Amino acid sequence: MERQLSPITLLNYRRQLETLIALADSAGLKSWQQCDAAQVRSLAVRSRRQGLGPASLALRLSALRSFFDWLVSQGELAANPAKGISAPKTPRHLPKNIDVDDVNRLLDIDLNDPLAVRDRAMLEVMYGAGLRLSELVNLDIKHLDLESGEVWVMGKGSKERRLPIGRNAVVWIEHWLDLRGLFGADEGALFLSKLGKRISARNVQKRFAEWGIKQGLNSHVHPHKLRHSFATHMLESSGDLRGVQELLVMRICPPLKFIPILISAPCVGVRCGASARQTGEIMRFYRPLGQISALTFDLDDTLYDNRPVIDRTLHESLSFVRSYHPSLSQFDASELNRLRQTLLASEPEIYHDVTEWRRRALELGMINAGLSAAMAKTGAEEAMANFAHWRSLIDVPQETHDTLAQLAEKWPLVAITNGNAQPELFGLSDYFRFVLRAGPDGRSKPFADMYHLAAERLALPLGQILHVGDDLTTDVAGSIRCGMQACWIKPQGADLMRTADSRLLPHIEISRLASLTSLI
Repeated sequence: MERQLSPITLLNYRRQLETLIALADSAGLKSWQQCDAAQVRSLAVRSRRQGLGPASLALRLSALRSFFDWLVSQGELAANPAKGISAPKTPRHLPKNIDVDDVNRLLDIDLNDPLAVRDRAMLEVMYGAGLRLSELVNLDIKHLDLESGEVWVMGKGSKERRLPIGRNAVVWIEHWLDLRGLFGADEGALFLSKLGKRISARNVQKRFAEWGIKQGLNSHVHPHKLRHSFATHMLESSGDLRGVQELLVMRICPPLKFIPILISAPCVGVRCGASARQTGEIMRFYRPLGQISALTFDLDDTLYDNRPVIDRTLHESLSFVRSYHPSLSQFDASELNRLRQTLLASEPEIYHDVTEWRRRALELGMINAGLSAAMAKTGAEEAMANFAHWRSLIDVPQETHDTLAQLAEKWPLVAITNGNAQPELFGLSDYFRFVLRAGPDGRSKPFADMYHLAAERLALPLGQILHVGDDLTTDVAGSIRCGMQACWIKPQGADLMRTADSRLLPHIEISRLASLTSLI
């Protein structure tokens, strides 16, 4: 305990010493003072003959050296007889990881009982933060900071660290906490067994392996493989070895002779020319690109900055509504949002048509304010015409025009939007073969309706289309799940690692739209 070893390390040392005492007794040793280097080697040979592997033998000898060091410090021995005696060299195998698609299959488990919800939460936390198995099972509720999406963990050597776990993990922890009381929880442990006690490491291993089989994964699923997969996927997407080391507390000392993280070389790279280095422009490749026969584009915040447009449009459109009739003079954004939620609760599918959703909310608000149905319908239509006017006053960067013009010379381009932007009103429609809008053309992204429709109208396989967008869920995850290739145009300040669908890595990440011209 003087070295402040963890309870698990102390338990392992105790077991090794008990085994060594048994071996020493069988060899006729009456005291440790009789043990010399030859005796230690003899004990090691006997351990090997009993089937002990190199790694386990190394652990046994480490425990023995530590014990002899203690005896020396107590004056019981003059020298450490185990010093300099080592186990046969352990072969270093590159650890295997689970690829991104299999991770998603593993996480998409059947949530038909509370224990399945618990398992989903454990999988999300372990993969989302790269925890060790011991760190996972020792998590207490008090270690959670769900508001910031972080957990406190106590790692090896009693090293405490605060780690981000991602939005998905937060969501599933909250689901599990709602059900945790069903097990008669009487302690602070976060994850419980069906008996209401802290879940054991063996139980976690067993459950993960069972889910791997149920989900049809070809490889055995165990907690350390998830931790390694987290490290691999994070390094592939960031290229930041030191950052991965800090998150996982990996000890990788120079020279880097052995790095336990595999990077698929054809899938990962950074292209950065001389001019790009000056502007900070980077193009990262996470997956191998296949044939590209067409490009589809998200509109808002991909081809132009939509935030000031929306802010101004909301201000002007609400001003119009308030001036439309005296009974609407107090109409504000909070009331509009309340009306939208009311409609969504009764008509969930209206979510996919934002224009109709807004029009219906305005009409309902006018009726609630005392206008007749006919007057409310007319007022809502006039308000939407005003909204469309301001919504289309978009200052499209010249770089966007230049880039789309160059790309359109080589490939057919298509716009796919969840919003109500009208490219024909701000000078972008000439670059696109056609524009698809959520609502009239199918459910909103990430649903695959518009992606499939684009491929159908282009008469191309989905796999030959590269979709470009700024949202990792609707654009990247949505397009990849339906079989397309994906390019993520990274918003300023965005972090691929802390996003819900970051495990679905894009094929390309770019910081500027103009980088796409390098594909020509």
